[in-house]
Amino acid sequence: MKDLNKVHRFMDFHLQLITFSPGYCDRIITLCVYLYVLLSSHFSENYTESLKVTDMITVPVESIDKKFKDLSKQYNDVMDADTILQLEIHNLKLYFVVETSGIPVLKECLKILASRCGVAKIKIERKSKTFLEVSYDPEDVSENCTVSPELVLEPLRHYKTTFNHAKVVLQHTPDIKEKISVIINDKQTMLKEIAEVDPMRDGGAEGMKAIMSNIKKLKQMNLNINDVQQRTEQTCRELIDASKSFCV
Repeated sequence: MKDLNKVHRFMDFHLQLITFSPGYCDRIITLCVYLYVLLSSHFSENYTESLKVTDMITVPVESIDKKFKDLSKQYNDVMDADTILQLEIHNLKLYFVVETSGIPVLKECLKILASRCGVAKIKIERKSKTFLEVSYDPEDVSENCTVSPELVLEPLRHYKTTFNHAKVVLQHTPDIKEKISVIINDKQTMLKEIAEVDPMRDGGAEGMKAIMSNIKKLKQMNLNINDVQQRTEQTCRELIDASKSFCV
């Protein structure tokens, strides 16, 4: 399992956190931790991975073939960014499973994180509707936090980078949707061009078949990219709202 080392590291953190949370039942919390780590990580990785597309079928006209393959690469790059985004959120929440009784929601997690920071200065600037820039001095955090520095610096790092990956997703999704629309609307022109490539052999039948197959993939990609865009925008809204704990 790819996240096994993360699970082991987190269980070490969990043992430290128990010392700060004497009122919790250790066995129940430990069970909640394992369930959250194993189930949510497995779901987030496999969900986004299922949205990626396999390679487009080669089309015997280079200019058309390049359009399909360039677009599928751009799309898969965004899916990769979304995977990292989901894992960053997952890893951020791992540090608060104990205090939230195994149900770590972002608002509560960041409220606890802000409290752990103590009097350390965490600077948060609103850069756009969906983007916050987070900055801090690790030495300041280490000296002024109320718990072990690792239990503050690591979730802060995940919190900061979450916005960076969300920004990548939201910057590219409109462009991908536009390109998908253009290619689909250009279907008849592409089919005509393919038919003229080698009319004496099969009238471009194989090339036409490849185009129709690729367009079918594009239609599914369009549905997927809409879902990812909406989910990312919702995640950003939740993060920005939760960030009020740092006095945004």
